[in-house]
Amino acid sequence: MSLDTFDIDLHSVELAGEVDSHPNFQAMLLSLDSRGHKFGSSFEDMKELLKYRIYPLGSEKLSALMQAIKTDTPMTEFMNLGRMSEAKCHECGVYVGLETDGLVMRASGSCLCPPEGPIEFELNVPSGVMIYTDDLRPLFDIVGSFDINTRLGTIKHSQVMAKIGCAQGYVGNSCPDVYQTSDTAFSIVGVATDDVTYEPIDEPLGERMDQIVTDLWWYSFVDADEFMRRGGEERSRVSRLKVRPGVYKFSHNLRTSKDEFKTFVFTTVTWVREPDPVKDYLGEIAQVNFTAGQVIAHKLAKWPTLYRGEDAVMSAANHIFCVIGGGGDWHPNGFVQYDPDMEEGMSEVEIPVFDKPYRWYPLSEYSAVVIAAGLSEERDVIHLNPTFLALARNVLQCIVKHRSLPMRDGDTNNDHILAKKCLDKLDEMYG
Repeated sequence: MSLDTFDIDLHSVELAGEVDSHPNFQAMLLSLDSRGHKFGSSFEDMKELLKYRIYPLGSEKLSALMQAIKTDTPMTEFMNLGRMSEAKCHECGVYVGLETDGLVMRASGSCLCPPEGPIEFELNVPSGVMIYTDDLRPLFDIVGSFDINTRLGTIKHSQVMAKIGCAQGYVGNSCPDVYQTSDTAFSIVGVATDDVTYEPIDEPLGERMDQIVTDLWWYSFVDADEFMRRGGEERSRVSRLKVRPGVYKFSHNLRTSKDEFKTFVFTTVTWVREPDPVKDYLGEIAQVNFTAGQVIAHKLAKWPTLYRGEDAVMSAANHIFCVIGGGGDWHPNGFVQYDPDMEEGMSEVEIPVFDKPYRWYPLSEYSAVVIAAGLSEERDVIHLNPTFLALARNVLQCIVKHRSLPMRDGDTNNDHILAKKCLDKLDEMYG
């Protein structure tokens, strides 16, 4: 492919080179205001990436930026330099965008992760017995997931798990010990040991009662009666702790690198009041429902650069029903959920009739729409609520009518044949 194929603005290229090499621009980057974000990338990585972010700004914007840099006079508005793939905040998980007024370089938004310190959640234990281990799935689990490779993701996960009756905290691969500290309190502690003797370097306060083996890098505590209501009698690898009936506060700390090689108290657990009324957690979970319009609205708001333009809704529908895996969890009530903290009653987008050629992802037995039609030998059938059934039919009718545009030039596919089979099966199943 020749260079003549591209429309290159040589003046913009020259201006971008001047901006990038100017000492004031380099100084701005060195004093970058991260607004609470914490990056894993080095300064050199950021510097190299930023060079490519300013080239596409165009002559007009680059001239204004160069004028501000040379004269030490800020522009009237901050100029958006775009998101940077290497500038992912390991606190909140956002790919951070940068902006500048010619004097200051800063992140385009503040980090949403709370300051370092303990997070708190509660567990109601009316039975007076706690069941605990590392992993209590699928008895206690959420629909959707958070990015638990970030601090904000682990915090949100613990908070949402507490809402379904499970006190769960991230402890890494530490196999922490449980120490009784009083009649109504205990601690979950990662005990540092000698590399040779494996004896504790410093013994925590209290009486050691047990150890939690963390094949899953979390602990999970639940009320014994709630555990049995969910079929817990079939679980063998659990421990039991008799406690005073009541509500217990878990004050949980996330260990950082500075705490790596010393005894660390992950969580202090304290009785705070008499038992709350028993909640029907399973009943609440069974009542949750979302429409296809709500789920797509959530996807569009969360990933605006992935789903954009006039085909944004089609793109989201393609990801839900055609792309292998789809990325979310299907609820028994017939909707897919990506974030466990989606709120009922949220707004929804209007879903148009898909009636034009589109590049749908090739259908396979791992596509949700094929699974929902009962045509997958590898997956159990997905139940669809009325709005997701309508969305599935919308997608399939478009593929049947217009075929699917090839993923690459020269490709051919017969997705319209499988799409017609799926439509027929859905008609049999739902009428």
